[in-house]
Amino acid sequence: MTTWVLVADSARARFLQTESPARELKEMQVLVNPSARLKEQDLVADAPGSHGDGAMPGRHRMPQRQDAKSKARKTFAKEIDHQLNTAFGQGQFDKLCLVAAPNFLGELRSGLSKEVRQRISGELSRDITTLNVTDIYAALKPFL
Repeated sequence: MTTWVLVADSARARFLQTESPARELKEMQVLVNPSARLKEQDLVADAPGSHGDGAMPGRHRMPQRQDAKSKARKTFAKEIDHQLNTAFGQGQFDKLCLVAAPNFLGELRSGLSKEVRQRISGELSRDITTLNVTDIYAALKPFL
């Protein structure tokens, strides 16, 4: 039985796998979202647009609909979800363990298919993306 482990935050996603709980984890792939590390002002080309409305002098700022960092985080979560949904559809894993930073875990859950959500064997709301594979395995052994 193959178990996949996803360890992620808004900047990096690490895909690991094990064939049994007694075996070590192997890192298969790492996805990186460099825009997550940038400041908001570096992601936005310029300020929100403005317009004049003939009836009143002056200009009025257009509201920003969604900040760029939030949009980049959601796009990255969708990319991860797509990979997990595709991999499950191809039979690459039987169980899934999700580990993500608290503010990113909900984003990940929302895009997973019903079938993948049913395969989740454990979740950990913690950012451990910087740990080495041995330490990740030790933290997740009860879920595997």
